[in-house]
Amino acid sequence: MAYSWDLPFMKEKALVLTVNGREREVSLQEIGSLVPFKFPAGEANSIISIDVIAEGPTQVLVLADYDSKQSLFKQKSSSQMTLTERGEENGKDLTKEGFEVIDVDAVVTFSFQVRLECIGISILNQRMQELIYLSMTGLEMRYTDSNMYQSVNMLVKWLQIDNQLYGGSNPIILCPTQTPKDGKDASVHPTLHSALVRAKDETHGVVYFKYFSALVQELTVAMDEDFLYTLLEFSKFNVPGWTEDPSKVQLCDDSLDLPEPNANESESQLFFEVLHLHPMKVNLSFMRSDRVNIEEAQQKTSSHNPIMYIFNVLTMAIGNIDVRTRFIYF
Repeated sequence: MAYSWDLPFMKEKALVLTVNGREREVSLQEIGSLVPFKFPAGEANSIISIDVIAEGPTQVLVLADYDSKQSLFKQKSSSQMTLTERGEENGKDLTKEGFEVIDVDAVVTFSFQVRLECIGISILNQRMQELIYLSMTGLEMRYTDSNMYQSVNMLVKWLQIDNQLYGGSNPIILCPTQTPKDGKDASVHPTLHSALVRAKDETHGVVYFKYFSALVQELTVAMDEDFLYTLLEFSKFNVPGWTEDPSKVQLCDDSLDLPEPNANESESQLFFEVLHLHPMKVNLSFMRSDRVNIEEAQQKTSSHNPIMYIFNVLTMAIGNIDVRTRFIYF
């Protein structure tokens, strides 16, 4: 059925179904099965089911006859109806939607859980000098598969990155700002926590996620110039133009014929029923250094490196900084 918007410039749009004096507003952003629509039809009431599916970039509204055996909603009995769910108009009892979700028990078919008390990762350079030591404690990962959902839950109680360079002004590079009082407090307020629940129902044209949450506790990042130069030297990539004169480097053959990319029509779309991104706060501290090994690092690092150029500009312009940044998601 073709239709057009009355006010196409409005940011929030909704379809309004009107049948025999009853109205129902439908949002096309709510992909999935919606509460059925009950409307008066003569002496009795009729019911139609409402589904919103995705066909590529288009949301499609599907209206069909209500089938109590196939629908996810069932009608409430008269004893379950409250006074607010009933209305009278022109002497007729026009019961509002009066539906409830059918409670279907999820049968778990597979589940496993991994717990690690502590894990440490040490990073060394080519001279076998230890640069960073990453430690994580209280790692937990749980995966559950049922007939309806797949869920993943991950958390890290404590995360810390240590500076292993001799004589570093900041021995701890990254750690949570708030130190837990005991192990119980770390379990309640882990440093990292993420949860994901994916529905197996793919009849609506999208990959349907019932719930996704990501949490990062307040972090403190402290480093000095000496440490950053060491990291730049460690992370040098063999990229043309970074270690040689750019005028003498040929990135690609000029006669190379690049084919047109094929359109991928089977690209999946993601739909999140609940997307919960917690606010994140980072306290950043940076200290300039006049150590001798900085000059050695500058000589070893090519001036053609764009990362090195940006780093030099920032350090010379900013100097010592102490910043507290907070990220808030809407």
